[in-house]
Amino acid sequence: MRSATEWAGRSSRVGPLADMADIAVVVPAYNATETLARAVRSVIAQEQSNWELIIVDDGSTDDPQACLSEFVDPRVRVITVSHGGVARARNAGWRASEAPLIAFLDADDAANPTWLSELVSPFADRRVALVVAGFHRRLDGNAMTDLLPSSGRLEVGGVRFHVLAGAFAVRRQVLDSIGGYDERLRFGENSDLGERMTKRLTADGSRVVAIEQPLVTWYRASRRNHGDRDGHRLEAAEALLASRSREMTRGQRSSLHRIAAVNALRVGSRRRAYRHAVSALATAPLSWRSLRTLVGVVVRRQPHQDAIHGDATGMS
Repeated sequence: MRSATEWAGRSSRVGPLADMADIAVVVPAYNATETLARAVRSVIAQEQSNWELIIVDDGSTDDPQACLSEFVDPRVRVITVSHGGVARARNAGWRASEAPLIAFLDADDAANPTWLSELVSPFADRRVALVVAGFHRRLDGNAMTDLLPSSGRLEVGGVRFHVLAGAFAVRRQVLDSIGGYDERLRFGENSDLGERMTKRLTADGSRVVAIEQPLVTWYRASRRNHGDRDGHRLEAAEALLASRSREMTRGQRSSLHRIAAVNALRVGSRRRAYRHAVSALATAPLSWRSLRTLVGVVVRRQPHQDAIHGDATGMS
């Protein structure tokens, strides 16, 4: 595994070197100059003051340093890596820090002022390894909906939760033990990380604390463009099926085949879509979603979103 320094060639701080922080916030940024300053301001405005912010420039073609010129803060650091995707950028960020706790925030999101203080506080109990929270989801710049941990499909010790960047903090030894994000994935990387953390925490007997209120705002309108998203979903589903199929339930395997089939059809690979649709139905022959996906592929019509959403895999 290459270090962040080897990837980057350059690492810089916006201010003088700071002492080791209680928590490191990692912000991956790829051509994010329109929104990055908002994310940084939301971290600087935190009530919790002993943090380090690591901005990982994922080989941007714009100039993220330019939009950071207004910030002179010893707690802010920028590292640059060659473009490799958000999972790899997040890994480079947390591995570049020595902080005992790690949180992630996307460059187009913003945290509430109490975000870090509420995420950090439960870790006073050494049995707590993961703290999760809810988030506001702002659609098209206006409509707002909330997603709370109790709506998640993951569970440890009776606590239900989801794992999404910005809505959790974790002890760094947990990331060390599972290897962090799967760097092959450019979609579904949070869902995959959540599945592996759940297994580790269950095996260790660790605790998860859920904060049933939104602490971060997720700006949906500025997410990855749809063309890239379809290809990334397809690649992620196929990568997970190739590497972790034996660890999955039949329902999870069928779900991933459906996701692969729908997105293969969207990128114009009908033969690939048909193969995955048949596999989905063969894995879960009583699933109406799998049947609907296969029919959609056969008639060359993209199945409706509810054919792949709300199931056991998530692919968030």
